[in-house]
Amino acid sequence: VNPQSGRCLTVPGGNTSPGAVQLQLQDCSGAASQVWRLPPGPVNGPGGLCADVGGADPSSATPIQLYTCNQSDAQRWSAPGDGTIRAFGKCLDVSNGGTANGTAIQLFDCNGSGSQDWVTEANGSLMNPQSGRCLDDPNNKEAVGDLLQIYDCNSTAAQVFRLGG
Repeated sequence: VNPQSGRCLTVPGGNTSPGAVQLQLQDCSGAASQVWRLPPGPVNGPGGLCADVGGADPSSATPIQLYTCNQSDAQRWSAPGDGTIRAFGKCLDVSNGGTANGTAIQLFDCNGSGSQDWVTEANGSLMNPQSGRCLDDPNNKEAVGDLLQIYDCNSTAAQVFRLGG
């Protein structure tokens, strides 16, 4: 999503032949021609910090925190095009499928549930459609160790996260 226009990078007509068409910005529709797969990389967040799997522990239910960006495996996230954001082969997950403000974010076995679906909004936030809330740094403290949560989408700096550096 281009933050300035709120439109999505699109392959016109879905033509996948290399060099055959020029990419365009079009209204976001979720069509296959607007799905992009980026190589694994950091999810940059508030305060120049990165989303990080706590203690680099790949176990399910490990909290996700803000941490100094360091290019470690704990910060190597991928978006395979199915709405999930993954590290260590597991998914960024809203704990227990919660939908309330303040519900913790964790790493969990990918299971296709709505608690693992994320949509990039035009303002740079990552919104979980099941809850209607956005990935959030509590009180925008921008501090190492802040445990991420979901919170009402509010377009503040506490909710600006960018996948891929």
